[in-house]
Amino acid sequence: ACLPNRYSYTELYHRARNGPAHERLYTVGGTRRMLQRRGFDVTFVRHSFMLPTMLNGLPESVRTAYQHRQNVIWGANDLLERAWPLSALASNLMLVATKAG
Repeated sequence: ACLPNRYSYTELYHRARNGPAHERLYTVGGTRRMLQRRGFDVTFVRHSFMLPTMLNGLPESVRTAYQHRQNVIWGANDLLERAWPLSALASNLMLVATKAG
């Protein structure tokens, strides 16, 4: 599952501007406990999407320039996702869980 991170800087930005934001936000610990109560073992956790993927509200010229630099942006995103503790501010939490037993 890929869930919106409670500590996401992009979520904080959107909420501060009364922009589009997720109704529910998740933490690694809370999600792990929720899954364990339902009989799942979390086998993998990763913070993902350090750089924004949606540029809502920005000028078309900015969105176009961003799209033309996708290779650089995704490369930088990959590096930032590995930069702990900075990566804790990523947009999403990615978890893999298997049914226990």
